[in-house]
Amino acid sequence: MSKYGLPLLLTLLFILENIYVSTVSPNILGHNAISVPHFLFFGLLFITLYYNPKKALIYGVIFGFIYDIVYTEIIGIYLAAFPLFIFLISQAIKILYANLFVRSILVLIWTAALEYLVYGLNALFGFTNMNNTYFLNHRLFPTLLLNALFILIFAYPFSSLLRTISENNEEK
Repeated sequence: MSKYGLPLLLTLLFILENIYVSTVSPNILGHNAISVPHFLFFGLLFITLYYNPKKALIYGVIFGFIYDIVYTEIIGIYLAAFPLFIFLISQAIKILYANLFVRSILVLIWTAALEYLVYGLNALFGFTNMNNTYFLNHRLFPTLLLNALFILIFAYPFSSLLRTISENNEEK
């Protein structure tokens, strides 16, 4: 894969999030449920876990800034959160048994942490009036369900692709 492969893959995941938001009915998971796709975040964390944490940090900063420009009212949330969680998962994986199941659970946990961080900052700055219970029931749980389904489908192919890229780069 050329040096443009990972940025193109991350761009595809970013576009896939937008396609999901634009095409899927918000009521698909229930009345007033908000399911937020974090496919790009999944890609960044899997690059951290299966390829190269330093490159993932660089991509995290770049795509975090783009994500902030496109989706948020507060520039800097994702710009800071993506690299922070990339660093944290790279440290956590050093002490945990590292199979695909554990790594997928970690990605889901960090997705919940990201979602809660974004909610907390939006509540702090007054951009949302959603209370914590409503957030948990109508946003966090549907978001985790959607992203768990995505991880279930794409974790193995994505990890295999990244392992192949990593092995090909070691041979050069």
